[in-house]
Amino acid sequence: MFTHKTQTEMLYPITHIEILYRWLMTQGYDKSEIVKSSELASALFEDREEKISFIVLQDFILHSMELTGDECLGLKIGRFIGEQSSGLIGYAVKCAPTLVEALDILDKYFSLRSPLYSLETSRQNGDYYLYFKPAADFNSVTLFLNLMFLSAILSLLEQREQGLFAVRMAQLISSKPKNLTCVNSPKINLCFNASSNCIIFKREYLENTSYQSDVKSLIELEKIFEDQLQALPKADIVSQIKRQLILNGNQSPDQESIAKNLGLSARSFRRKLDALGLSYKDIVNEQRSAKAIRLLANTDLCLDEIAKKMGYSDVANFRRAFTHWTGKVFKDYRS
Repeated sequence: MFTHKTQTEMLYPITHIEILYRWLMTQGYDKSEIVKSSELASALFEDREEKISFIVLQDFILHSMELTGDECLGLKIGRFIGEQSSGLIGYAVKCAPTLVEALDILDKYFSLRSPLYSLETSRQNGDYYLYFKPAADFNSVTLFLNLMFLSAILSLLEQREQGLFAVRMAQLISSKPKNLTCVNSPKINLCFNASSNCIIFKREYLENTSYQSDVKSLIELEKIFEDQLQALPKADIVSQIKRQLILNGNQSPDQESIAKNLGLSARSFRRKLDALGLSYKDIVNEQRSAKAIRLLANTDLCLDEIAKKMGYSDVANFRRAFTHWTGKVFKDYRS
C-alpha cells in the first residue's frame, strides 16, 4: 500500500485563515467566537510565515461557515481578498496594458500567492480560458475554496477598465449551493457541476489597452516575482508528480512524459522513485483511488456519473480498476 504523505497532510501558508479571521472581525465577531472550535490561538495570526496543516485549514473554514450560517461565505472572502489583500500580484494585474497581459501575469506568478490552486490558460475559438485547478482534494471545503478563488479573481479584474464585462462565463466543478447570491456586478453567468473550474473571457476585450497601464512598474514587479520564484524551495518528487497528474485531469500520461515535464531523464526519474521505494504506478493509483473514494463517500452522484468523472466509459471497467487500486468495493464507501 502506498503510504507517502498526501497533499492534504502538507503544510500551507496561514494567509487564507488570517484573511478569513480579519474579515470575521470586521463583521463584529469576537476573537473567542472565531477560534472557539479550532486548534488556532489568536497569537498565531501575528506570524504570517506560519504554516498549518490542511486539517487545521479545513476545520477553521467549516467553523467559520457554521458561525456565519453562510454556505456561500467563500464569495465574500474572495471579494475581500480581491479588494483589500491582493498585494503585488493585484497591483501588477492593474498595471498590465491589456487584459490578456493581466491574465498572463496571473498564470505565471499566481503560485507565489497561493499553493491551493494552479493556473493554466488556453485559447479556444479566439476566447481566452483561465483554468484554476485544485492542488489537492479539498473534501468538505471544496465549494468554499472554489467560490473564494473565483470571487477573488473576478474582484481583481473588476478594478481594471471593463474588467468584468470581458467575462463570457465562469464554471465550477462544485454543485450549486442552495442560497447562491450574485457573484459580482455585473452579473456573471456561472455554471456548476462542470468538468473543470474555468473563467472564459471574450476575445473582443483581450487586446484593448487600459488607461491604467503602467509598463515601467510592471517590469519592476515582474523582476520581483522572478526573484521570488527562484527563491521558492523545490517540491519533492512525489508532490511534483501529483501536481502534473492533477493538471492532466483524468488522463494519466506515461512516466516519460511526466519526467520530461519535470526536466528529468527517464532514468533519473526512476532512480528518484526507487530511492523512495515507490513506482510511478503507485503514485497514479493512489491519486486516482483517493479521488474515487471522495466521489463515492462525499457526493450523491450515481456510479455512471462517477465513472465518467474518473475517465471511464462504463461502470464495469471503473469497478475493476477501483478494486485493483484499493482492494475494496464501492459499497465499502457508500451507505
